[in-house]
Amino acid sequence: MNGHSSAWQLSAHPQAGHSVRALSQLSNSIVENANIWLNVLDAQLNIVLWNKVAERISGYSREEVLGHHRIWEWRYLPKLAHLG
Repeated sequence: MNGHSSAWQLSAHPQAGHSVRALSQLSNSIVENANIWLNVLDAQLNIVLWNKVAERISGYSREEVLGHHRIWEWRYLPKLAHLG
């Protein structure tokens, strides 16, 4: 089975597309409303997910941290400098 037949099957079953969207919305809601700091990094250690609790605890908004890894320098280098 190739990607074309899979895409055709989904388009032939609009309810399946709706189910996929609903599942995606549910998982996004769970991540966003979790009572724990959640972040996800890509292979280059750039932040690709930053939830509300991460914003609240860190003090950095999602917009400030997505797409790069400087948050770790911002949060921890000043503290490590005091140890030296």
